[in-house]
Amino acid sequence: MDRELYDKVSRWFEEHREEMIGDIIRLVRIPSVSCPQEGEEAPFGEACRDCLEEMLAMGREFGFHTENYGNRVGSIGQQDKDWDHMIGFWNHLDVVPVGNQWTYEPFEPVLKDYFLIGRGAQDNKGPAVGILYMMKCLRELEIPIKHQLTLFVGCDEERGMKDLEYYVSHHPTPRLSMIADSGFPVCYGEKGILEGSLHSRENVCEEILELEGGNASNMIPDAAYVVLKSTKALEEELDCIAGENSNKTAAESGIGQNSDKAAAESGIGQNSDKTAAEGGIGQNSDKTAAESGIGQNSDKTAAEGVIGEDSDKADTESGIGKESLKLARITVEREAGKIRIGASGESRHSAFPEGSVNAVHELLKFLSGLTSLPEKDRKLFGKLAYLSQEYYGEHMGIAGSDEVSGRTTCAATVLKLKEGRVSLHFNIRYVISEDGEKLSALLSGKAEEKELLWETERNSAPNYFPKEHPAVGILTDLYNEITGGNAEAFVMGGGTYARKLPRAFAYGVGGMKQSEEDIRIKESLFLPGHGGAHEPDEGLNVRLLTEAMKIYTMAVIALNDCEI
Repeated sequence: MDRELYDKVSRWFEEHREEMIGDIIRLVRIPSVSCPQEGEEAPFGEACRDCLEEMLAMGREFGFHTENYGNRVGSIGQQDKDWDHMIGFWNHLDVVPVGNQWTYEPFEPVLKDYFLIGRGAQDNKGPAVGILYMMKCLRELEIPIKHQLTLFVGCDEERGMKDLEYYVSHHPTPRLSMIADSGFPVCYGEKGILEGSLHSRENVCEEILELEGGNASNMIPDAAYVVLKSTKALEEELDCIAGENSNKTAAESGIGQNSDKAAAESGIGQNSDKTAAEGGIGQNSDKTAAESGIGQNSDKTAAEGVIGEDSDKADTESGIGKESLKLARITVEREAGKIRIGASGESRHSAFPEGSVNAVHELLKFLSGLTSLPEKDRKLFGKLAYLSQEYYGEHMGIAGSDEVSGRTTCAATVLKLKEGRVSLHFNIRYVISEDGEKLSALLSGKAEEKELLWETERNSAPNYFPKEHPAVGILTDLYNEITGGNAEAFVMGGGTYARKLPRAFAYGVGGMKQSEEDIRIKESLFLPGHGGAHEPDEGLNVRLLTEAMKIYTMAVIALNDCEI
């Protein structure tokens, strides 16, 4: 690498950091959650259209030519396009729904130290603006580039990538595409994504008026609730539960804010620091449910008789047992003739669920133990609680792993009541060696076994870019040279535009090493479970973004020596 040139690029980005922050704020202010509509004027909603127009206006302000492809995708670059010699950079402007538990206003971005806080700042508006500045840097410093560069921005990445499906069916694609929506270095493969829902075969009782949890397929739900008609039996049961909990300490009852059983009793807690070798399970444990008997949201091991594949309690009567009623994550509110029971959790991206707490599972678990509900409904909730209990497909019968992509993940993310029947949506990231149609068949079989119905809603096949391609080695080596690391190209569970494009892989801009100061500031600004992509109080470390854009600029220069 040319160190003198890197220093020149570095100075340019430091001089333009404040300007870049201002342009990111322009986009974060727009609440661009994809909301499909009829017609061509705003196919993903007015906010997404407005955000796309703002991004293209920014490109024109920088002197680039822009094009709008049906208000779905836009491009920023040259007017005369040389597709056979083009490197395309792809980002998305739509964001996940806000969710709950925000401390800051999601669409009134604020800069705290060097963290820009607002929905979409990190995923993916900040990187989109960063790539635009990378192109501006190369032009202003008059650095020769062999390949034509074009930035593409879409409006439906988080919801299903219909924007890219439209684009690739109507327009040419670059010779090589890089997606700045992952971690460094090169992500050359992505797991398949299968989405679908379990449905109850019969209506639940009329006393269940509302049932809802989660608001996006790719987010672990942090809130869920049910509204029930008030009955004397229900009132008395809830009063009894409240009395039991108020008369016991956390140590006596095994109930704590972040654990289902006391650490002293089981050695297991949601935030346990114990390693698997020490006998506990922490957030980063790689042990499967089969190995340990513990699910992500488990109260007890299968050996204790609460939940297990062969447990009679799992599918009959309460499903979980009376222990499930004693949870600090459950709230009860009374109003005229109705009772609202809520459950809280901790959200994460569904592709990386470790450390989360699934509010939908917590609610189902609670409902399965309410004896004032009809037995058939408690049985239903018990089944769904069991199937949503862990994150690796063990209970759904689809667990799998391979050397390239690790383990399949399977998360229950959205709970609904539709015309009296319960629907529980799952977001599944399956390994590259697996076949999505085979998984759908297995899921249908599991549903049949549990007297439920399975409906596959979307199957996006895995993406694989040849690891042997020279660009993978060039970009990985460059990243390690600049950072002093020894990172390797990888495969991930997250889904990017790479799966919809030919000759595509993801490269950054996440995964940069945090300094001690970064960690200190982040801990002072954000509550646990806050500050990440898809989390409340989403925050962008602008210092690290600036460093990432320096790497990206040098990466494009390095590709001058690569036949794409």
